[in-house]
Amino acid sequence: MKTLKATIIAAILIVGQTLLAQPPGGGQGGQGGPPKMEIPNAKQIKKMVSKLADEVKMDETQEEKVVEIYTAHFEEVEEMTSGNSRPNREKMEEHKAKLEKEIKALLDDDQAKLYVAYLKKQEQNRQGPPRQ
Repeated sequence: MKTLKATIIAAILIVGQTLLAQPPGGGQGGQGGPPKMEIPNAKQIKKMVSKLADEVKMDETQEEKVVEIYTAHFEEVEEMTSGNSRPNREKMEEHKAKLEKEIKALLDDDQAKLYVAYLKKQEQNRQGPPRQ
C-alpha cells in the first residue's frame, strides 16, 4: 500500500514539474504572443524575389532593384523588432504598405496587376484554408 501511494505521489510530482517546465506563453514569443519573426537572410531574400519576379514577369533590372528594396525593408524590420517590446502593429502595416508601393513603382500596368494578384494569393496562403 505504501509503495502504491509513493508511486502515485511520484507520478503527480513528475506531471506537475513537466507542466511547470513550459516557458511563459507556451513557447511562443513574449507575453504569449506570436513567435518572434525571423528576418530572412540575403539568400532567402533572393529566393523570395526570384519567385515574385517569375510571377510578375520582371526583367533582371527590376529584380535587382526589388532585391535592394527587400533587403532595406528587412533591415528596417529587424531594427523595429529588435527591442524587448512588441512592435507597433500600425507602424508595421505602414512599413509593409511602403514596401508594396516602392515595388509597384517599378512595375508597368500589367505587372502591377499581376503583383496585386500575387499579394492576394500570398495573403490567402498565410491565412490558411477558409473555415466552414
